[in-house]
Amino acid sequence: MVESLIKQGKAYVDDTPKQQMKDERAAGTQSKRRNNTVEENLSLWREMINGTEIGMQCYVRGKLDMQDPNKALRDPVYYRCNTDPHHRVGSKYKKILPRHKKYEGAGNKATTFTSRIWLEYADATVLITGQEVTLMDWGNTIIKEIKTENGIITQLVGELHLEGSVKLTKLKLTWLPDIEDLVSLSLVEFDYLITKKKLEKDDDFVKFINPCTRRETSALGDPNMRNLKQGEIIQLERKGYYRCDVPFIRPSKPIVLFAIPDGQQQPPAN
Repeated sequence: MVESLIKQGKAYVDDTPKQQMKDERAAGTQSKRRNNTVEENLSLWREMINGTEIGMQCYVRGKLDMQDPNKALRDPVYYRCNTDPHHRVGSKYKKILPRHKKYEGAGNKATTFTSRIWLEYADATVLITGQEVTLMDWGNTIIKEIKTENGIITQLVGELHLEGSVKLTKLKLTWLPDIEDLVSLSLVEFDYLITKKKLEKDDDFVKFINPCTRRETSALGDPNMRNLKQGEIIQLERKGYYRCDVPFIRPSKPIVLFAIPDGQQQPPAN
């Protein structure tokens, strides 16, 4: 995906320091790296994949409009490496992971490891203090503390235990890094139009019209989802397959994903 964007001239690799990049975006000033050749960009991208000292200082940025009145759209960062070594694992783990381990040619996605992460609330409700769980594509962690307020879980405190075996944990949790680049999502599910499997001749069909055939759930997504195209199908781990109806336009508008039925939905009763 990244190489394709670079070759199309839609993205470039930038090593501008973070504060300088922020100032340049605010002023609408182009990065000195913006007009690098495709070969130069691909070379820096390989440095990122390999987790080298040079690569760790780089970002992949979209080549949009540096004069856009919405400053968030001025060559936004699509992919980044975490330049700070983790307090436990140091620089041992590369920051570029395959999209799906089973398919070597499925492309790459960038993963950012941070000290604060997001978990699904439903997952948080089943965790207990002292439990060891697996953070998918990262490793194990031990839940040290569960903070609540008025019966609502507000924060979990955990300690990484990367030497632990993922085969021995019961829960494998999806997670997102707590970063500004997360995208807003709207997950849409559709239900049957009629609540009865088969209408009889004398049935008043109005009585069997489903009052709610569309459910929307707000969510946060990985920054890589900015690259989704309309009509493209994506698998959300532990949720299922979705078709992109509205791709990323700007940070204030969510990406709209339509759920694809998996055959497990209960049909209407007779």
